[in-house]
Amino acid sequence: MKSTTLRSLPVIAAALALAASLTAQTPAGPKLEFPAPSPNSTVKQRVGVTDVEINYARPSMKGRTIFGGLVPLGKVWRTGANTATKIAFSTAVKLNGTAVPAGAYELFTIAAAKQSMELAARRPGEIKEEYTRLNEALIASVR
Repeated sequence: MKSTTLRSLPVIAAALALAASLTAQTPAGPKLEFPAPSPNSTVKQRVGVTDVEINYARPSMKGRTIFGGLVPLGKVWRTGANTATKIAFSTAVKLNGTAVPAGAYELFTIAAAKQSMELAARRPGEIKEEYTRLNEALIASVR
């Protein structure tokens, strides 16, 4: 009986080695990607002769109050989640009576009482640290 067990030991070892090599060569299944908590979106539209593109991440409120809660009234908030919302114009445009040159801009919001807001736009990367009103291309009041 002892010799039968010893003879089957190399067969079992070979079977395990074969199974391990087959498993190692099997391609991995598709990587499962879960949706982001604040999903990114892009909207592109031609308006007249101008191409407009908006890149944003939709904030998930998760039961929170955003303006007057998470974002204090009167404080600057980068519009959108994850990063500031970006808007690009292929040609110069006029927004709220202000001429805005062609190019890309980031949007910021200053929330105020009674659902009014200021919307500010600036070129990306012009202000590195804190937001100030130094390099804004546009300020518009929104109700």
